[in-house]
Amino acid sequence: MATGKLCKPNIPFQLFVSAFRRKKILDAMVGREHTKSKVEGEKILKAYIKQIMFRKIKDLAEKGEDVSNFNLQMIEDPKLLIRDLKIKASNAIKKE
Repeated sequence: MATGKLCKPNIPFQLFVSAFRRKKILDAMVGREHTKSKVEGEKILKAYIKQIMFRKIKDLAEKGEDVSNFNLQMIEDPKLLIRDLKIKASNAIKKE
């Protein structure tokens, strides 16, 4: 990556990583079951969920708020989060 083989040299590294992560997350959400891209995407999605959840929990705990009501099972199973996001999206569409 640092040599410019995976991306154009004029693209900032963080932008490249973000685009790569988004692509893998999309693969996890819409890919066919048991394919290599879906499995890789689910691993990246799981790690990203952990990062976001831990950051949110840490921020709330630092503010002195109760963090006991977080569904930490979503950290271990990204399919729960994906299902939850699909339900919320479906409900938002129905309201329109």
